[in-house]
Amino acid sequence: MPPIHWELILYAIFCAATIVQLFFYLFFYTRVAFFKPKSKTQSQQHPVSVIICARDEDENLARNLPGVLVQQYGSS
Repeated sequence: MPPIHWELILYAIFCAATIVQLFFYLFFYTRVAFFKPKSKTQSQQHPVSVIICARDEDENLARNLPGVLVQQYGSS
């Protein structure tokens, strides 16, 4: 029975692990490095609810509510 060459077996395992890691790095990280986000063709604006808590604030509401109502959502 021929002797087992442990050095050769360990070297083959090391080479296989290195190839797997190189494949992982090249396949996954190049996808991240060259990623280009898709441009959106339409804008989606969802309705927004504004809740104003007030108790005995009739003067302040009369003064500030028109300013809240004319705000534009989505215009940054």
